[in-house]
Amino acid sequence: MTYNARFLADVTIPDDTAVSPGKSFVKTWRVLNSGDEPWQDGVHLVFVSGDPMTDMLGHPVPQTSPGQSADLSLLLTAPAAAGTYFSNWRLQNKQGAFFGHLLFVRIVVPEVAPPDEVGLRNGRYLADLTIPDGTRLQPETPFVKTWLVQNNGETTWRDGYSLRFMSGEPMTTALQQPLPLAAPGDQVEVSLSLVTPPGNGRYLSRWRMHDRNGQPFGQILFFDINVIAQPTTTWKFDPPRWRDTIWAITSVFETGTVSGDPAAYQNHDAGIVSYGKHQATLQSGNLGKVLDAYFRRSSSAASRALQQEFAARIAQRDPNLRQDRRLEQLLRDAGREPEMTAAQDELFDQQFYQPTVSQAAAYNITSPLGLACLYDTHIQGGLLILLPQVKDHLHGIVGEMGLDGPLSEEVWLAAFLDRREARLQQLADRAAANGDTLSANALRISTFRVTELRQLLLADNLALEGDLHVRGRIIPGIVF
Repeated sequence: MTYNARFLADVTIPDDTAVSPGKSFVKTWRVLNSGDEPWQDGVHLVFVSGDPMTDMLGHPVPQTSPGQSADLSLLLTAPAAAGTYFSNWRLQNKQGAFFGHLLFVRIVVPEVAPPDEVGLRNGRYLADLTIPDGTRLQPETPFVKTWLVQNNGETTWRDGYSLRFMSGEPMTTALQQPLPLAAPGDQVEVSLSLVTPPGNGRYLSRWRMHDRNGQPFGQILFFDINVIAQPTTTWKFDPPRWRDTIWAITSVFETGTVSGDPAAYQNHDAGIVSYGKHQATLQSGNLGKVLDAYFRRSSSAASRALQQEFAARIAQRDPNLRQDRRLEQLLRDAGREPEMTAAQDELFDQQFYQPTVSQAAAYNITSPLGLACLYDTHIQGGLLILLPQVKDHLHGIVGEMGLDGPLSEEVWLAAFLDRREARLQQLADRAAANGDTLSANALRISTFRVTELRQLLLADNLALEGDLHVRGRIIPGIVF
């Protein structure tokens, strides 16, 4: 006569069932009495190895005749710590001998997040605190990149949260950096210690935040640098060579393109109609001057129609032209002609660029970036107002002795940009007070021009060399 048992099925809690920490559950196996000895008093189910998950290590089984099956059940409790747990049991007769198949339960206790870690994970870029895009650095130079970011999700960033390299050039062997502790709504600084690559060029590096389970979240954080072995610190004042780069910066501001769009057209602000790669406006009279130069060059159908149908009204700066679709279409057609491009460039060189060069010389502004700041201001308006204001504020021009010592071009340009931004806000306030919300909004939005130029200044790129990062566009810089 022999005892034996054969496992038939898991009635409850299949292998790898997830059970919450500390939760009680009933495990039931269906087992066949495959011997020729009945299971009677003295036959027990006994713990043999693993984690018992109960204080009772032996349990009587129901009486079962040979050839019959029985459901054997245990009341167990999952451990408190996360992990995978085994509990192994066997049948034992009254003489203490084990028999039959090993019966086991295998559960997974998941990690339970604290109350403040339940919910949406998110992170938002706020600002570059160091190394703005386009910063010039020398090869193999250590630097620290720091972003200001906000936890705009519902969970707390805690131990195990990290910033991980995604793509581009890592510039470090540590491809994973811990994130600082941050509760929802907190703003924190996230930094990387890096070293520039050995070769000259433009390098982009992308990183992203990850939670404790390695899941990415939030906005991608990136930086974009120019590595230049010997940055230019002195230069000959050469505005003709610099013009294309300076015009490209303003073209990005005006039309969103690096080369400028000679057919660009908009009618949303106080200019009534703004047209071309330099955005000549009807209100200022510059649109009429551009067309006069175009008429001298072109005899196309668009040129003839513009002269016959609109020349007089444009000369009168008729505000009703804002909504004239016929004028818009003719201007767009003319913008496809090389004669129109030449007319626009001629006017803006004579009326804006050359006068800006003269003003820069008068104030000892000698750098490409300085000339770009002055030119873009002249295009938007207010250059001749701002220059003497800054001179009075700093008690001198570049190179003269100010209140705190000699005035460098960097200090002078920083003050100039601050004054320009303040003026735009004052004009916006004045327009809003007069009920002109359209102009007020346009003026406030236009302060992005100051922000972009200030970024180039903060990047210490007065020479405008290397790839320039302007309004999401890449402009080839000046080659010295």
